[in-house]
Amino acid sequence: ANFAYFIDHQDESLVNAVRKGRKEEFKSFGWNNVPDPKDISTFQNSCLDWTLKKIRPHSLLLKLYQDVIQLRKDHLDIGSFKFNSYKVYYDSVDQWVAIEYYEYSGQIKGYLISFNNKNIQIELPFKNVQDISIILTTESNKYGGKKDKTNIAINNVLKLFPFEAIIITEN
Repeated sequence: ANFAYFIDHQDESLVNAVRKGRKEEFKSFGWNNVPDPKDISTFQNSCLDWTLKKIRPHSLLLKLYQDVIQLRKDHLDIGSFKFNSYKVYYDSVDQWVAIEYYEYSGQIKGYLISFNNKNIQIELPFKNVQDISIILTTESNKYGGKKDKTNIAINNVLKLFPFEAIIITEN
């Protein structure tokens, strides 16, 4: 379900100003039917249906979110990297981006994200990394994907599925 902006303001002039602002904001998106932020159905349509968390694909997406949050807690502490250590690589033809950064320990971590709607193969863009481990891939079997995270990089060539995201660490 979409999460729409909703309000519970009592001041009618404020309500009208918000309605007008929302319509103006969404003109650039080509939306003609902007949900009324004061309408109770806008709020009700934005409420999560927690029964869906037990049903695929919702249960798989919830597991991915949980794992990413846990990963952030366990491995990717925002204070553990060197501030100006980022390197960004991209390929506008194959539609991927990679971000590499160095931790204070000198270890390299990175993200690779495909924006391509087709399978692609790329050479590992991180220049100083010879041996990597995949910490997480959105295409893991446990999220309903098509690959085992241990079988991703062969001779520094990565096969990325459409719209896949991978988090790596240097061994």
